[in-house]
Formats: sequence, C-alpha cells, structure tokens
Amino acid sequence: VLNLFAGLTEVSDGAVLHEGHPIRSINTRGGYVTQDDNLLPWRTTLANVEIALELKGVPRDERRDKALAYLERVGLGGFEHHYPHELSGGMRKRVSIVRTLVDESVNVILMDEPFGPLDAQTRLVLQDELLQLWQGSGRTIVFVTHDLVEAITLSDRIAIFTRAPGTIKCSIFTRRPGLRTSTIRFGTISAQKSRAVLSLPLAERARSIWIDDRVPGRESEVLRREAARTERQERGRRTAVAAWQILLLGALLAWWWGASGRIVDRLFLSDPVSVARAFWRMLVDGSLGFHLQYTLTETLLGYALGASSGLLAAVGTWLVPGAAPALRPLVLLAYATPKIALAPLMILWFGIGIFPKVILAATFVFFVVYLNTMAGLGTVSGGLVNVVRVMGATPAAVFRKVVLPNAMPFVVAGLRITIPAALIGAIVAEFISSNRGVGYLINAASSRYRTADVFAGIFGLLILMMAMNAGVSTLERWWLPWVPRERSPLG
Repeated sequence: VLNLFAGLTEVSDGAVLHEGHPIRSINTRGGYVTQDDNLLPWRTTLANVEIALELKGVPRDERRDKALAYLERVGLGGFEHHYPHELSGGMRKRVSIVRTLVDESVNVILMDEPFGPLDAQTRLVLQDELLQLWQGSGRTIVFVTHDLVEAITLSDRIAIFTRAPGTIKCSIFTRRPGLRTSTIRFGTISAQKSRAVLSLPLAERARSIWIDDRVPGRESEVLRREAARTERQERGRRTAVAAWQILLLGALLAWWWGASGRIVDRLFLSDPVSVARAFWRMLVDGSLGFHLQYTLTETLLGYALGASSGLLAAVGTWLVPGAAPALRPLVLLAYATPKIALAPLMILWFGIGIFPKVILAATFVFFVVYLNTMAGLGTVSGGLVNVVRVMGATPAAVFRKVVLPNAMPFVVAGLRITIPAALIGAIVAEFISSNRGVGYLINAASSRYRTADVFAGIFGLLILMMAMNAGVSTLERWWLPWVPRERSPLG
C-alpha cells in the first residue's frame, strides 16, 4: 500500500489520489520511512539528513542549517559527523525520521513499521519523539504497524486490513484530530521516571536511556565506551598479528640458515647473509635501482590502465540494459585464458619496448577489477534506491549517489588484490624479452648461477609490492572511511 502511495508500484485497478491528483509516477511530495533505517552508509549523519534537500537543489548553507536544527531537536547534536555504523539502532532510526521531516515540500509521510526492529523501551521513546516532531507540522502520516497498542497510541484514524488479498475491513476514528498524549505509559516505566522524562525538553528526552531503576545513562556515553573497548581490542589484535609475523619470519630465516649447505646445496638456496650482502651491493652500485625504475614504471602504467579500463567497462556494461548477461560468457572465457600465454604474442605484436609489458600488466588487472566492480554494482539495496527515488533523485543521481558509492568497497578490493598481478605481468614480459628491469636482472643472475643475486632481486620486488599495497591502503582510508574495519572486505 505504501509503495502505491509513493508511486513505486503501478496501480492495477482504481486510483491513488494525492491532493486530488492521481499518482502515476514517483510521488516526491511524499516521504518514506521504511522498516530498515536505509541510511546511506557512506554518508555521515548530517549528510544523510541533507540528502533530500540536496536532491531538490536547496543551497548548501540552507540545507546544512536545517539539518543541524533537526538533529539538535532529536538529541543528535554532536553526532553529525558520525557514520551510520557508529550509531545505535535508536539513533539511526531518528536520523531516518528527521531525514524525511527536514524536507518541507513533503506533506505526506509514509512509515512502514519504523519502530518494529527496536526494543520496547526505545520504541516508546521514539513514538513520543515522533508525536512531538509531528504536532503543528500540518503533515499527514500514514503509519503501518502490527502493534495494536502502537496504532491506538499514535493514530487519529485506524484502517484495519484483512489477510491477502488485503482489503480495508473497517476504519475507526480514535480521537479528535490533533489531540495527543505521551506514549510513555506508567505501566511500562515507573511513574517517577515518566515524570522525569516528560519534564525534559525533546532533545534531552531523546538522549536519555534508562538503564535500570537507579542509573540513568546516555547513548553518547554508551557509544564512547563501546568505541574505547573496540579500540583496545583492535590494538591488541594488531599487536598479536605483529608478534605472529615476527615469529614466523624468524622461524623462516632460522630454517633457511639451517637448511642452506646442510639439507640443500648453497648453489640452489644461498643463505640469508649472502642475500643481504648481495642486496646491499646492488643497492649501493645502483644496479637494483636502475632496473627497479623500469619495472615500477611498467607496473604502475599497466596497473592504472587495467584498473581504469576495467572500472569504465564495468560501469558501461551496467548502464546498458541487457549488456551484462550478453557479455558475461565472453568475459569469463577471456578471464580463464592463461595470461602468461599471451606474453609472446604481446612481444610479437608490439615489439620489445615498454608498451607490451604495460599491456600485459594491464591484462592481468583488467578482468579482476571488471568482475569485482560488476559484483559491487549488483549488490545495491533496492530499499536504498527506492528511498532516494521518492526524495526526487533522477536515474543519474541514483547511480552517482547510491549505486557507485555502494560498489566502491568491491572496487578497492579489486585494486588491492591486483597489485601482485600487475607486477607479475610486467616481470613475465621482462623474462621473455627485455634488456632492463628486475625481471631481466633476475633472469640474467639465474643464468650465471648467482643465486644470492636472484633472491636479492626478488626481495626488491617484495619491497615494491609492499609500497604499492601501502598506497592502496591509504587510498582505502581516504575513499572508504565509512567501512568498519572489522567488516571491510579488504581485510
């Protein structure tokens, strides 16, 4: 029913009227508060409240002032720069409600069991806040609920539906329009607490959480304690990981030192000290730096070309109706082709310069970024899309503000896992035909049985890969500050 009012579902029979006019498309004069809060995870509290005004072209300063005023009214002052995952369930629900109320062009608000997922105590507080925000606004609220007490408490009129196919069985007027009492009832909370809560301004009432009969707490304090506990756990986890890494590295070096010359001939395995000396010699005489700069150039150019073309191809495929299922078999077939087998063809087609190495590195990157981006674009929540459509978003705005940001964790994950792939592509091409680059350096050292130099070249490649990985990690923190680290697909 609410989807009919919002214009998200086409009417099969009869008509739905708003202000005397039939609804034939998305009804942007209505606001939609769904059962899930459907906040945009990549936007802060303030940005989530602003989005409806932003989509309707309200100037930045004006929409910011309105959003801050509403956040203050519901006790969320100070939380405007928090992301949804940093808020409690009740706080997220408040944000979803004021996100609808802040748009003054909306005169009908549709609510689909908005308090259903919340605990009974938080539900009572939010019901009272809703009445306080609604009174005097002149707006109509269409509220769907299965809770009979909630329906009686909040309504002027109740329409009771039958089972499927749903029809209105009866309609009951519960009180004179505009007459309201608090939803915080003495049977649920003690009389002393009820009087204390009702005596507070709305902002303070919204902040108050009654933990037990003696200790009043606040959501902000609970969240700060939780954040501090999480930070302590994260520090402990990082320390444990670092300790295990040092232990494993030490064990590996000890085994290497013990096996070299005793279990395995030094000609084939060398030893840590010889490798360290070779690495230092190559670093001092400049040979490692000389070859590394060519490999770095080939890797970065191939990485940038493959990542950008993979991202653009995925976006283009997603935007063209029917393109994804048509291209999927061809893409999977090309992805399954061993890329190393393409190296001789690249050399044959493009010569022995830098270009074939860049193309091969880009080939290693392209398919992973393309497939990851397609997967991310396909995971967008229909609820998020519908909410912003009702706010007045055009298809282009839906893509820019919902679909693409939703896919970014998948894109960045693809960028991270293709770092070694780009490096492998460049090195393979240097193995086959090159007179410079770390691949050439390793190949030349191997042909002369200089095992320590081979390991020194590999060690240089590991340092290069770690530096690139650190760069992508920095990019992740800049692009994805809203992704909780413990839930990040990037680890």
